[in-house]
Amino acid sequence: MEGYTKPIEAHRITYRVRMMRTIFRAFVNALIPVLRLPYPPSSYRRARETRWSEIKQAVGEGRETELKTQEAFFKPVIDAGAMHAYSRPATPLLIWEEMVDGGKRLSETEAGQALQTEIAEEELDAEVKEMREKVWRLKQETKKISSAQLPSALSNGYSTQLRPWSSTNKPAPTSPSPNAHTPYGQVITDRLFCNNPPPFFSILVLVRPILLVLVVVLGNEPKPQIRPHIQHRQS
Repeated sequence: MEGYTKPIEAHRITYRVRMMRTIFRAFVNALIPVLRLPYPPSSYRRARETRWSEIKQAVGEGRETELKTQEAFFKPVIDAGAMHAYSRPATPLLIWEEMVDGGKRLSETEAGQALQTEIAEEELDAEVKEMREKVWRLKQETKKISSAQLPSALSNGYSTQLRPWSSTNKPAPTSPSPNAHTPYGQVITDRLFCNNPPPFFSILVLVRPILLVLVVVLGNEPKPQIRPHIQHRQS
């Protein structure tokens, strides 16, 4: 910022990027729009490219043609007046004008907002991926719990059968049976209770005939006859 507020002038900002062929297109699609943001269109004519002498002439000519003719690359910069020149006055960066003249923070500039948008998208993608992994883990845990509870219920003597009810199903039988189905689609039979009744049920079964005999005998016992008592007076 001192180069903008004081007589010291910054003539250029250099981006050192090796444009290897394997990553060239990905680099252009990701960085070229961001590199344009800090600069006003009037400064596009001052764009420079270097190190072209380090590659073969045929390769360099092919890349130069691709950069000049495609909108995604440097065609807008060339159309704005970029050329091979060295003796032009320095042009202040747009980000300097926004922060010094406009009093904006770095995050409020166009370049800062573009960077924040990219970071927010990456964070959102990471959160979505994390939530999907959590949902997948919960589903797996639910399946494990369900598969563990079913054998334990069957081992305790409970038989549970489910069948969706429809008009094609047979009507429920009148007599209860272990395999009976109701219109509600579920019958639970307690086999342990039927096979092993409690002791007091056996006692009631044995005592019941005796109680019936006593009731019959007591009911048939003759009732005592009541005779009037007559007292004779002596004359």
